Amino acid sequence: MRLPEELIDYIDRNFCPSKKEWKLIMDKSEEIRRSIFFLLRNEYNIVEEDLVLLGSVPRMTYLKDDYDVDLFIRLEKDIDIKLFIEFLISEISKDPNYKIRIRYADHPYIEMYVRDLKFNIVPSYKTSYPNWLSPMDRSYFHHLYLVDKGINELYKEVVRLKAFLKASGVYGAEVYVGGFSGYLVELLILKYGSMEEAIYNISKWSTPTIIDLEGHYPNSNLIFEVFGYNIPLIVVDPVDKGRNVAASVKRKNFSKIISAAKYFISNPTIKFFKESPYLSGSKSLYYKYKDMIKPDLPILIIYMEHGEKIEDIHYSQLERVSRKLKNVVEKEGFKIFKMGVYSDYISRSAIFLLFSELEKAKYEKVRGPYPYMSSEEKFLSKNSFRIKWIDEDGRWYTLKESRYLKADELIKHIIDNRLIRIPSEIYDKYSVIVMNESQELFLNNSLLSKWLINFVVGDEFWALPHLLT
Repeated sequence: MRLPEELIDYIDRNFCPSKKEWKLIMDKSEEIRRSIFFLLRNEYNIVEEDLVLLGSVPRMTYLKDDYDVDLFIRLEKDIDIKLFIEFLISEISKDPNYKIRIRYADHPYIEMYVRDLKFNIVPSYKTSYPNWLSPMDRSYFHHLYLVDKGINELYKEVVRLKAFLKASGVYGAEVYVGGFSGYLVELLILKYGSMEEAIYNISKWSTPTIIDLEGHYPNSNLIFEVFGYNIPLIVVDPVDKGRNVAASVKRKNFSKIISAAKYFISNPTIKFFKESPYLSGSKSLYYKYKDMIKPDLPILIIYMEHGEKIEDIHYSQLERVSRKLKNVVEKEGFKIFKMGVYSDYISRSAIFLLFSELEKAKYEKVRGPYPYMSSEEKFLSKNSFRIKWIDEDGRWYTLKESRYLKADELIKHIIDNRLIRIPSEIYDKYSVIVMNESQELFLNNSLLSKWLINFVVGDEFWALPHLLT
């Protein structure tokens, strides 16, 4: 597969860092690395080589306007990471030029802003396979593996593929994305050799797809025994044969990237490397899509206001709450077709729910047993004061009065009466919005408008032909 030169030029201009830009970032990063070392050397038995720049920046495989610098500190096994982090924070906080906050992955790490650079300072241990003390211990060996395999020579191919995945909404291993990690993208380039070949092969993927670059397993049956059978994509980690690098990829995103790849091959345009245009949430775009966002669509929005949140933690909480809500709501006789969770992680979040209908009949027909079943007596006793009959199919039926006729009233009742467990920190206040009663709200709230368009129209822009012209 060969792409037009003008398309490749566009991708490289907009996404690939230049050697000059890269050197500037590396020089700044090295300066910070040394300053952190000087903070630590007297308190801990650390040599300068224990502080290592890892991730996409030293390999030059980063998107030029979307990157963090990863500084890993390799510790001896007897050092307590929590105490180490506390000490490092106390030292870094003395410098007013550093803005920091604690983040969490498998253990705490420090997110630090220095001028225009974002650093992740990540403690790990000096271990090797299979004796990891922390999942972070692998990162050092990931870097060595990729460099040894010549990924630096393929940096443009990596960046091009990252740009394609990002525009398709599937780049990032964070919980709130559920997509392809940077390391996974680099492994795909090692496998396929170029962005074009990677996209072509992705378009041919089906479930399950297995990639084992180092041939750790002689056959797929052994791979299934280790990782399971109901997994769409298995990419065996070259430095840890018991780990699936693609474990973060949601089934939905696996399907999305296959679809995007197929459409890109049939019509390779720069639209596949731009954020979906309708995601700006402007009034004009709301009007543009109002034919798809029909006023009578039975959509409820649980709109929340809150303080600043940690992305992965907050998103996971929202997802759990939405699943619990769905279970309780459907037990009451409503049907939810689709759910969506959104947040700016600063002050606002929302759970979108698409129902079959927002109101239901006052009475519902409840099926009972056949007369020859042992449960007949219990059914008749339980429903002794209700209308009941044996229907044409030979079963008992009864008529039950619905407790809740309106979905929004049920949602409020569930939340206000804590019928499901909701973390107290998830919101300061909330409201339930019925879409067809709140058109003006969406016109005047660009964030809600953006989320609504994304929820209804979807972010699969390649399925909307007028966006590709």
